[in-house]
Amino acid sequence: MSACINEERESVNQKNVFVKVFIIGCGRSGTTLLRTILNHHSKLFIPTESLFILDYLKFGNSIPPKLCSFMLKHEPQFKIWFNSELPLIKVNTNFCQFFNQVHEMEMVKKNKTIWGQKTPRFIRHTDFLSDCFGNVKYVFIHRDPRAVAQSFKKSQNHNSSLKYATDRWNQDNKFGLELMRSHPDNVVSTSFERLVCNPKQTLKEIMTFLGLEFEDQMLKYFENGNSEYSKLSGAILQGLNKPIHRNSVYEWKNVISKEDVQYIDYNCQETMSELGYEPLVVNSEPKSISKFDKINGWLSVINSYATGWPEELFYVLFRKTIMSVFSKSLKPFKI
Repeated sequence: MSACINEERESVNQKNVFVKVFIIGCGRSGTTLLRTILNHHSKLFIPTESLFILDYLKFGNSIPPKLCSFMLKHEPQFKIWFNSELPLIKVNTNFCQFFNQVHEMEMVKKNKTIWGQKTPRFIRHTDFLSDCFGNVKYVFIHRDPRAVAQSFKKSQNHNSSLKYATDRWNQDNKFGLELMRSHPDNVVSTSFERLVCNPKQTLKEIMTFLGLEFEDQMLKYFENGNSEYSKLSGAILQGLNKPIHRNSVYEWKNVISKEDVQYIDYNCQETMSELGYEPLVVNSEPKSISKFDKINGWLSVINSYATGWPEELFYVLFRKTIMSVFSKSLKPFKI
């Protein structure tokens, strides 16, 4: 990281002493449900998923300002939650400051006082994000890996590969555990199972950590449901249109195969133990997974976006290609 960016971060940190709330975890672990609930609090503004932010924070300085401004204004994820005119804020090379200002603008428009983010993969970049935005508090939510794997398999928006789901669950939850060990005062941890089975008490604990009061209206999130999301994402987020129901905790048991359970339990047993999940089958080494499993999973995702949200697919490839060319690195494709 260049000295220039470090100076930008320091400048932003000095100006922004207000708390920011970042919901993190492995995908398909309840981050969207939790974000929707918290966004119904009278003081919290948390937009829909914004993974593109990380690309600009890490690589935006390598792109000519006019091109970067054009790219930002046409980001599909950005357009979903940002309804103001971007020219109101000058797009310059200080992207920490830029994204802070954009969030604050939307926060004020909605009469809120605290902004946040819900992008699961941010769990891999917490130190970087804390440096950028200053006083960040993290809400780390985890879920049984067998439920997560089953959710990946039936999702149109995600890689359906069993190996991909297992590897990602292991990786992201290890980041969460490390954050809890290294910065215990900046993170609160909960589980999807606890949120669903005991929502009010779980939310009260989260709000206490954030220094806010629990509000009953948070549990009326389903009145707006999935209306904020794109057509493609909304199709797999039908559960947001209903109140919390406990059946979602153990639905995976009725559909997942014994072979898949064995594979997950064998490969995740150490992290499962740390998070309090009991393996069901760990007696023997599981079946091997074809090396084409992940590739087939990604092909299904590409096909889904090509038919359901082509603008997003085009922009992800366009953004990462531009950033790779100007930064002379393939790192943008690894985020």
